[in-house]
Formats: sequence, C-alpha cells, structure tokens
Amino acid sequence: MRIFKYLLFIAIVIGNIQHAFGNKPWDIVLMDVSSDMDSYGANGVTELDIANHCIKHLKSRELLDSIMLFAGGRVTLPVGDGSDIRYEYRDIRRIIGDGTSINDALTSCLGRINKASRILVISNGREVGSSISSNTLSKLMKLKGVQVDAIIVSSGCDSICVKSAFDPKDSVSYERTSIYPGLNNIVNRTEGKVITIKGTDDIDNTINGFLSSLAKKSTKFSGKRCNLNAELSDRLIARIRPQKVYICEVDTSVSITYNGIKFHGLADILNVENMNTSILIDHDVNRNSRACNIVFFSEPTERDKKHSILQQISPSNSYCKLDQTTPIDILPMIYYNGIGNKMKICGLEYEEVEE
Repeated sequence: MRIFKYLLFIAIVIGNIQHAFGNKPWDIVLMDVSSDMDSYGANGVTELDIANHCIKHLKSRELLDSIMLFAGGRVTLPVGDGSDIRYEYRDIRRIIGDGTSINDALTSCLGRINKASRILVISNGREVGSSISSNTLSKLMKLKGVQVDAIIVSSGCDSICVKSAFDPKDSVSYERTSIYPGLNNIVNRTEGKVITIKGTDDIDNTINGFLSSLAKKSTKFSGKRCNLNAELSDRLIARIRPQKVYICEVDTSVSITYNGIKFHGLADILNVENMNTSILIDHDVNRNSRACNIVFFSEPTERDKKHSILQQISPSNSYCKLDQTTPIDILPMIYYNGIGNKMKICGLEYEEVEE
C-alpha cells in the first residue's frame, strides 16, 4: 500500500509539472562539471556523484531530454541526458576549460533561448571569476523573461585537492570559497525555486518535493520592472560570447596521451597515421602545404563519423578547422599551420618535455 501511495504521489507530481510547463519544465539544464565538483564528503561521495544522481532522477521522470555542461564560463552544446556522455568529466574540462563561472555560463545561454524560458542549474554554487555580477544578470534575466531554478549539491567539504585536466602530475590543494550567494539571488529575483542537497540519502524524495513546489508556483513573472534597457542588455550579452571549447597553443614537442597511447610530439603523431591507429589527419593537399588538422577517435566506428564532420567544416585561410565553432563531437583535435614549432590543441592531455 505504501508503494502504491508513493507511485500515486509521483504520478500526481509529474502530472502537475506537465500541466504547468508542458512536457518539460526547463528549456535548458546546466550541469557544473568543474574540478571543484570533485570534492569528497565523509562518505566518499563527490558533488559530481550527487549531481549525476539528480540528472538520472529527472531523466527517469522524463523531465529532460538533454543537458549542457559548463566549466569556466564555457558551455557545451546539448550532450544527451548525462547517461550517454562519451567523455569523462576530466576530458570535458580539457575541452571547455575549468573553474566555476556560473554567471558567465548563464549569460551565454541567453542567446540560445526565447523569451519566457526557464533554466535549471545543478551546481555546488561556488562562483569563481565571472565577468558579470549576479545583480546585473538578474536584471538581464528579468528583461528577457527568463526564470532560473537551482539544485545546489554539497559534499560538506571545506577543502579540495584538484588535479590538472592536462597534466595528472600537477595538482593543488586549497580551501574552498564559501558558497556564493549570487546564485540564490538570481533564483529569487527571477522568481524561481532552489533546493540544497547534501549527500545521496533520500535524494529522490527531496527532488520530488522540489518538483511538487515547482508545479504549484506560478510559471510567469509577476511583472516587476527592471531598470535596464534592451539595447544595454544586448551589449552585455554580446560581451560574454558562448565559447564552446577551450583551445591552447603548445610546443610541437609536447608529449600527448590519448586513450592510453602516448605520442612523443607532433612528429610522432604524423608518423603513425593509418587505418589501424586512433588518428585521422586532414592535410591541406590543395595548396601543397604542411598545414593539417588532426582528429583522434577511440573506437573504429567513430572514424567515419568524425571524418564526415571534418569534411563539412570550412577551413580558414591557413587551413585551420579548430576554433570556437568546431563541433564538440569531433574533439579532441590538433591544428598545425605547417611552419614553426607551435600547434593548437583541444581536449588532449599533454606534458611538456623537460630540458
């Protein structure tokens, strides 16, 4: 009987959610994958574990189709519901950067959504280095008619040891900043809802309560005005471009590790290209230059897909196909312009050669 009542409660909650919002309550679900989310609680559960549990719960209730990952203010394109992400989170950080610039990540979403939209943020709420304040962002959200909800996850840790996404030997321990009140301010000012989840105990009931309160709350703004004009808001949004990938320039001599294979510099990579390796090289054959774009794949079935994507990308004058518009599905990737000892890389673990 208790199980029947629980299932009936869930059915009522989901029915109320769908009645209030349609099939899905949020237009965008943003999940924080910064290294700060790797902190462990006393039970060994990380904040990423808690966030993943939240995503799986929402997916099981058919309340989301896809999520967008963010770190360092950069946001990925939708990558599925979280259960089919091809990259480990450490790999994602190599692609989109690190740090937790929540405000910048939210601002970058404004260009992707229509008026009267709703965003869910799943994060530990620890803001670092955003270029826009929560007060200004709240005004932007209200002007655009966007409401923000938040699930703040916490392991209860006060310190964290972070390993570099690029060099596993490089790590740093530091005291964590206190939870940034800005996310709470944004939620409150846009008339959204926020909950805090500590650990995975009773997490399902906590989220169900959150969903229930969400369904009861009005889905429309109260109509309060904000003192920010449309022209200024557009300039602010344009200033924070929705960067999708983190690209760095390194020496061609660096050692690169991919899928357990270590390559000793660019020359080593160029020497092993064939159908049996995990490397696909796109040479600039038309101009007979040494410029090339190098794509990596972990499974043979990925090769044809990545090759097709690579052929559809229009190169720059220097035959570069790696920039902020490069589809995340083709990464990780290297671009070499054919001269000199520098190359651009994205999404790869590298180690500088000691002299």
